[in-house]
Amino acid sequence: GDGLIGLSTSGNSANLIAAFVKAREMGLTTIGFSGGDGGKMTNICDHCLVVPTMSVHRIQECHVAAYHILWDLVHTLLAGDRGSALGKDVAA
Repeated sequence: GDGLIGLSTSGNSANLIAAFVKAREMGLTTIGFSGGDGGKMTNICDHCLVVPTMSVHRIQECHVAAYHILWDLVHTLLAGDRGSALGKDVAA
């Protein structure tokens, strides 16, 4: 099914919260990446990765790493037998 992924260092970004509310109304799976205590996103997302620090830099570093892992997992599932793109050289 369809889904929405959103990133917010505070978990309280008004436009993102509104998007998650609408996504849930539409039946989408919602995945949030947040920081600190998770903010409002922890209660509105189906799944929320919270980086428990107030350091914006550390939160963003963790979000990027987690996003890339999620991206690879999704593409691995979609690729079937072709497997993961991580660690493989890609011809230009």
